[in-house]
Amino acid sequence: MYRITLLSLAVFVTACEGEPRKRPPASLAVHTSAKHAPMRASALVAEEQWISTRKNTPATVTLSASGTEGGPLDYAIVTGPASGGLEQNGASVIYLPHPGFAGSDSFTYRASDGVSQDSVATVHLQVINVPPVAHYHLAWVEKNGSKAITLSATDADGEELTYALVKSPGHGTLRQTGARVLYTPETGFTGADSFTFRALDSTTHGNTATVSLVVVNDGACMEYAGRWVSTGSLSGPRIGHTATLLEDGQVLVSGGFNKSTELYDPLLGTWSPGAKARADQRHHTTTRLPDGQVLMAGGDGSQPGSFTQLYDPTTRWWMPGAPMNSARQDHSATLLPDGRVLVTGGGDTDSGAVRDSAELYESTTHQWSPTHPMTTARQTHTSTLLHDGRVLVTGGRDASGKRLASAELYEPTLGTWTRTRDMAVARGDHTATVLPDGRVLITGGAESHENSQTSELYDPSLGTWTATGDMLRARRHHTALLLPGGQVFVVGGYNDREGILSLAELFDAHSGVWKSAGCSSVSRWGTTATLLSGPERVLIAGGVSNEDQSSVDLYFPANR
Repeated sequence: MYRITLLSLAVFVTACEGEPRKRPPASLAVHTSAKHAPMRASALVAEEQWISTRKNTPATVTLSASGTEGGPLDYAIVTGPASGGLEQNGASVIYLPHPGFAGSDSFTYRASDGVSQDSVATVHLQVINVPPVAHYHLAWVEKNGSKAITLSATDADGEELTYALVKSPGHGTLRQTGARVLYTPETGFTGADSFTFRALDSTTHGNTATVSLVVVNDGACMEYAGRWVSTGSLSGPRIGHTATLLEDGQVLVSGGFNKSTELYDPLLGTWSPGAKARADQRHHTTTRLPDGQVLMAGGDGSQPGSFTQLYDPTTRWWMPGAPMNSARQDHSATLLPDGRVLVTGGGDTDSGAVRDSAELYESTTHQWSPTHPMTTARQTHTSTLLHDGRVLVTGGRDASGKRLASAELYEPTLGTWTRTRDMAVARGDHTATVLPDGRVLITGGAESHENSQTSELYDPSLGTWTATGDMLRARRHHTALLLPGGQVFVVGGYNDREGILSLAELFDAHSGVWKSAGCSSVSRWGTTATLLSGPERVLIAGGVSNEDQSSVDLYFPANR
């Protein structure tokens, strides 16, 4: 007797216990039917999910399941969230967190296909609170006055914010009403002060921000066009230094008291050390060449005044350059349209003699060659490239220190100098800025206080000078540059009555009127001013100051 066992689709024939083994039948037919042995469907599994969203921000969840062998899937909410609501449309569910809620939440849902056993899963929700970001403020306050300051912050969650003071000012008092704070300095106090604050949403606070206060004698710092922001500090004080805008948008600051250099990254708003220069120089010149390298020439320092060196921004290294034919400091350097650099005048760093000589640097061969001397020996003068390619040299001081009213023109194609009309005022340590229409604005630098407040315009097509509006403050050793909107920005300087200045000014060439551009964070003369882009702003770094000779400010011009 034999027993037949069906295992899956295989057939096994065995003899029953106690029966003699016999040969199995020659043929054996086994019949099965699918309806008697159904195949089991795969298990339906609803998928667990983890979703995050910001506070007060809806989140969309797409429900899903795997393992179905039936018809279309249906989804139903089993338990709702504790701290929000749901809006369902088929497999799409929108989670609406309660206003102000932040933390963990969840809901469960059931998936069914009409064939398999239903499956339940959980959707885990994390509602994230982004802390508010309090903003830095810089404000000027007139001595013995008060200043109302509106605190501000941004909140990614869009909540209404409150403000809390963290640290009180050291030289004044505060009275707060909401976001508005009234600062009153101590009687007679002038100088820097500050306080800190935080912004709070319904859940937490963010960073601690500083309100920097500058209490000044000058009320002109109070009303101005534009915006001022401090942007870190130089690695140390710098006087007689230069700042050069590189092709990649960074600013190279060099010279002063030692060989150190540093780079400002306008995208990050940070300073980083640069390669050490081969000599410490001050009252030198730096010129960006057509190939992007920077030529540093002359000055007073550890090397003779004829010393030059080249900075390569690709390797970020300084290389020795060919020496000039003459030692110079307080000279000028002007990049010509053909790529050569014209160096003029200056004082001999050894003998103190004031030079009338001029020379040309050929940027392709890196060699110097003399050109015709100027008609007048001068130092602390200006040298300005005109729209027609000529160079206008104005003012300066002679060997006795006397300021000069003379001006002359250099023709690069001929290498010759010709006198043009004298300025109305003798000037040295002044500024010259080419306007969009080709005229040149000359400001400050006179011997007397009154004349140091004047400015005049040179018309190259006529060779004539015309007086224009007086500056708000007399100044020399100041800095000027042309803004993209056509205004001229003047910052820093010194005069005999007020000392070192913090007030900056703007000149409108159409009206000939000067107006306040506010005040830098510290008073300074001999500072640098470099125009940056994206957005347009001016970087003001270092200079002689009674407060901080390493401070750096950014000035954002107002939209016109």
